[in-house]
Amino acid sequence: MVDLSMKKSKVITPRILTIGEPLVVNPGSLQVIGGAELNVAKNLVDLGNHAEYVTKLGNDENNDAIWEFLLNNNIGIQYVQTISTHPTGYMTKAENAKGGMGIKYFRKGSAASTIDPNYVDDINLEQYDALHLTGIFPSLSDDTYEATKHLMNKANFYRLLTTFDSNLRLGGDGNPLIYRSTEEMIRKTNELAFMSDVFMPGLKEARTLTGLHDEDDIANFYLYGGAKNIVLKRGGMDGAYAISESNREIVNSFGVPYVIDKVGAGDACAAGTIDGLLRGLSLAESAERGCAASAMQLMSRADNGGIKSQRHLEEFMIESRQKQASGEWTK
Repeated sequence: MVDLSMKKSKVITPRILTIGEPLVVNPGSLQVIGGAELNVAKNLVDLGNHAEYVTKLGNDENNDAIWEFLLNNNIGIQYVQTISTHPTGYMTKAENAKGGMGIKYFRKGSAASTIDPNYVDDINLEQYDALHLTGIFPSLSDDTYEATKHLMNKANFYRLLTTFDSNLRLGGDGNPLIYRSTEEMIRKTNELAFMSDVFMPGLKEARTLTGLHDEDDIANFYLYGGAKNIVLKRGGMDGAYAISESNREIVNSFGVPYVIDKVGAGDACAAGTIDGLLRGLSLAESAERGCAASAMQLMSRADNGGIKSQRHLEEFMIESRQKQASGEWTK
C-alpha cells in the first residue's frame, strides 16, 4: 500500500499540474469554456489550490475566449502555447428530445493533439505536489498518449501524487468517439490506470475496461495491475467506493434540491478528492468531499464553477446531510 500522506501532501497551498484540451462550448453563442482537465483545474483553484494547465491552442476565434477564462480564473498558464498550424478544439451542447444534453466534439487534428513527449519534457515537476490526468487527452493522438505516459513516469519518479480519471468518451452505440477502436481504448486506459496512485473511474466505465461486473473484482483487477488506490464512482445516489490494499469503504452521496446538468460532475468529484488528499485526509474522507463537489456541480449550468470555495463546499456538506436526513433532498 502506498502511503498517500508521503506523496507531498499537507502543503500550505497545494500545486497541481494537469494537461488537456480546453473546449469552447457552442462557439459564437454565450460561450462557456470546458474540457475535463480544465474543469478540474478550475474547481481546484476555487478550493484554494494552485492549478497549472498544460495545453496548445490554435490561433483562431476560440483562442481569446480560452485565454480570458484561464486568466480570469487564476489558472496557471506557464505551459500554454498558441500555434497557427492547427485549430482549437470545441464542442456543441444542446438539450435533446429526452430532456438530457446532447454533446458533439470537434477536436480531430486540434492544436492540443500535437503535444508530444518533447513538449512536456522541460516541465519542472519538482515544483508540484500532484499530477492529474484523464483518459481524454491521451486519446487525441499517438503523440498525446506518449506525452501522458512520459509525464506519469516523471511524476512517479519525483513522488508526486498521481491521479487518473478514465473519462471514457463513448458514442450512443458504445464505441469510442476518439480512440480508433475499443481494444485500443481499453489497453491504453488500463496501462495509465496501473501507473497511478489513485484511479477514479465511473462504475460503468470500469466494467467496460475490465469486462467484470462485481465492484470488488474490479478493484482487485486494478490493484493487482499496479494501481495503488481506486475511487470507484458508482453514479447517482450510490456514492463512491474507496479502495486501497488494506481498506475498502462505501462513501455515501449527497442530495441536492434540483439537477440542472450532469456534465462536469465527474470532474468536480475528481477535484474534491484530490483536494482532500493534498490536505491530508484519508482516501474515504477525500472521496466524500469528491461526492459533495459532484453534487454541487449538478446545480450549475456551466461545466465547472459549481464549487465557490472551501467554505462553500463544507457548508454544503453539512446542509445536504441535514436535508437528506429530513427527506427534503433526495435527488
